[in-house]
Amino acid sequence: MVEKKILGSVTLETPCGVLKGNERENCFEFLGVPYARAGRFEYAAAVESRDGVLDATRPGPACPQNRAWHEHLEDPTRRFYKREFREGSVFSYGEDCLNLNIFTPKEAENCPVVIFIHGGGFDSGINSEDPFDGAGLAARGIVTVFVNYRLGPLGWLTHEEIQKRYGRDGNFGLDDQLTAIRWVKKNIAAFGGDGDNITLLASPCRAVRRTRAPTGWNSWPLRAVKALRS
Repeated sequence: MVEKKILGSVTLETPCGVLKGNERENCFEFLGVPYARAGRFEYAAAVESRDGVLDATRPGPACPQNRAWHEHLEDPTRRFYKREFREGSVFSYGEDCLNLNIFTPKEAENCPVVIFIHGGGFDSGINSEDPFDGAGLAARGIVTVFVNYRLGPLGWLTHEEIQKRYGRDGNFGLDDQLTAIRWVKKNIAAFGGDGDNITLLASPCRAVRRTRAPTGWNSWPLRAVKALRS
């Protein structure tokens, strides 16, 4: 686990409500910021407003997943991932997992924005794993957003009842990602970002999803640059 030095707290007023985040040496961070709510096997509804001050000083829960219960310490094929991404870290899990970690320069104004969508084979991954720290990019004048979304059966299951209800096949995890990007475009100006200058980065399985995504992705109206990373 990488140690982070917190200098104090910072308060930010956004269209969705007031956030209390952390001040670090080169950036402000706002963690566990809800972008949407969704019931089980329901499509997400974007968060538009909230009352009071949201404590955004610690990461929010990640989607329940196999790695939440099995640390794979005895599996040699899993040791690298454990060591590089999760060693020494503590994560929380829950179905109310649609949240963002946002890192901003201290003097942010109309900055370019990077949205990072983690990989994990569609059934694992967390937006607060050790490598996902936007402080370095914030020091270079970039606002960085890391997305949590639904995984495994909660994110990708389909069923005839889902088809009857919505007229389409599940893919809730993919819909979560699009909802997150729309939320960022609409609200990122409050964090000092430029909603018309968004670069989307995705790890391997996410990059595959971007290239094989349905029409909602390939014709999206967000005027953002899509960049695939592996």
